[in-house]
Amino acid sequence: MTKFPCKIFVFAALIGFVSQPMLADDCNIIYRIWQDGENSYFDYGETIVLPKGQKADLYIHLESKGNDPYSTLAEIGAPSNFISSTHQGKDVARVLRLGSHDPRKGKISFETTAVGKTGLGYRITEVVRPGRLDDIPAACRAGQVHITVAEQQTSLVDPPPAASSMNEATQALIANLFQGILRRSESEIGDYPNDWFDRVEREGLRGLIFVAETMASSTEFREAAVSRTRKTLQSTSANLSGISQPVLEGQLLADIMKDLYGGARLDNANQSLLSNNLSNCLAGRGGAVACRRFGRDLVSQRQYFENNRELLQHWQR
Repeated sequence: MTKFPCKIFVFAALIGFVSQPMLADDCNIIYRIWQDGENSYFDYGETIVLPKGQKADLYIHLESKGNDPYSTLAEIGAPSNFISSTHQGKDVARVLRLGSHDPRKGKISFETTAVGKTGLGYRITEVVRPGRLDDIPAACRAGQVHITVAEQQTSLVDPPPAASSMNEATQALIANLFQGILRRSESEIGDYPNDWFDRVEREGLRGLIFVAETMASSTEFREAAVSRTRKTLQSTSANLSGISQPVLEGQLLADIMKDLYGGARLDNANQSLLSNNLSNCLAGRGGAVACRRFGRDLVSQRQYFENNRELLQHWQR
């Protein structure tokens, strides 16, 4: 499932204070975060991670077969108001400052005020046509959105220079994904599908998520990118007899992050998430889904947004 985060990064580990009523595959609910004119979509059960000191609007949606999910009528608040949970309003208030709540739109506004883990519970009472409430399993109509608030982090190096036009920014961002994910040199980038350029120019970060997912699920990534990384390791290692898979994967991830994040580091949870997704992808566990998730999560990190802020501003004007 392809979703499109903005200046948000995600990790799939569930927070321990409560469990969701059903497995993620059983619930067709998705979450939308609106920030600074940009939408970010998350699957049911995923944890939304935001830096401290940001404002956002959360919407609860029913997944549709098209690109646009169905809006819902939903009450949102402390998890204990909607599901079996000890997480009450006072617990939410330690991390979030809740703002306006519009059940008719399945929406609540909030601000991240302190580092920590929390959640917002919800109960869906209706779905806007052509969606139907009956399309949501009864056990999925009430649930919780897991939210983690992290410290602000800054990039260790200067971001790529700003492009004078959206056209130039699109080309620069796609080229960066070729170098970062597929490990191609600048001279090896060559031609790529027109659809990629059109989607990024039209959708900005949302289009970049699509390109990253496509690259990560390609044969070139699983074979050529790994081979290029192995050659790099062999050229700098005194032990040429063999390189273990964990070492190879660690180097590949480090190289990708250096290109995409400009030297900024991830917290341990997100580092572990990317490492696990990469391992699953290369081992064939979960099929193309694991690889697409790896590509999506790479570009969903806030560090990617921060490192490319000047280029991405063309889609925020």
